[in-house]
Amino acid sequence: MKESQKKIYNLNAKLPIENKEMLDEIVEFYRSKIEIGKVSIADVLQSLIKTRYEEIQKEK
Repeated sequence: MKESQKKIYNLNAKLPIENKEMLDEIVEFYRSKIEIGKVSIADVLQSLIKTRYEEIQKEK
């Protein structure tokens, strides 16, 4: 399935300012590591969720 064909869930979440600041730092870290393209908060959240999910699956 192409990226544009995926169903999207709109996450509207309230975070403590401290967590938002941490997320901003993570996004900036990801951005510093790529040479071409852009990194958004959504990209970072998807990566973190996928990574953690895979870790959980390995533990089962």
